[in-house]
Amino acid sequence: MPSDAFSDAQISSGVGNSITGDVLVTVRHNPLDLWNTDREEIMYIFNPYVETFSYSGCIDHPGLRDLLLDGGIIEDTAYVLTYECSGDVETAYDLHSFVYSSIDYSPVDADIDAEDVLFLGRGDCSEMSVLLASLLNARGIKAYVAEGSGHRYVFARIDGVWFPIDASARDFYHAYKLWGSSGGNIYDVSDGQAFMFDRDRVIFNKDWCSNKSYV
Repeated sequence: MPSDAFSDAQISSGVGNSITGDVLVTVRHNPLDLWNTDREEIMYIFNPYVETFSYSGCIDHPGLRDLLLDGGIIEDTAYVLTYECSGDVETAYDLHSFVYSSIDYSPVDADIDAEDVLFLGRGDCSEMSVLLASLLNARGIKAYVAEGSGHRYVFARIDGVWFPIDASARDFYHAYKLWGSSGGNIYDVSDGQAFMFDRDRVIFNKDWCSNKSYV
């Protein structure tokens, strides 16, 4: 039995009582405001590192790669949710809003793929990230699932800019706002990933990366 999130995603975004309609009407105030203000800073922080590591196969969470899907019902759902969007930022914003609003934050017993997350309608940061990255990829926005300090989130190339998105946070800009904060970078990447960085420095775990067969 499909989850409510799956069923509602099939309703045209013009229908006011669907989740999609609610997202478009009540959540999108203007996702471009902060983006237009901070785009150059975002690019400066993330692009040099993510571009390098993505080509070497070291940015994403290798254990979750096979769970990302971008065809079938994932592609259909992504299209229904965003066919009226005018660009990458609005598309990513609406897909994030859908995942946050529609997937109940509740752990599941095993890693499941994006379609299963959509049908089940629940999951924790891992499942929500898998679904969000899959929806983004289905709309032509390159996205990975990354991990830092035991928390999983998404890196997406939006409008030519690599950008971190926390699928389990209400605010589309949550991960970016916290990056390099005085309270510590909760998105620091430790043993499970290839690199960690904040606003001032980058540490590339070269040994971790070079020892992996998929690099």
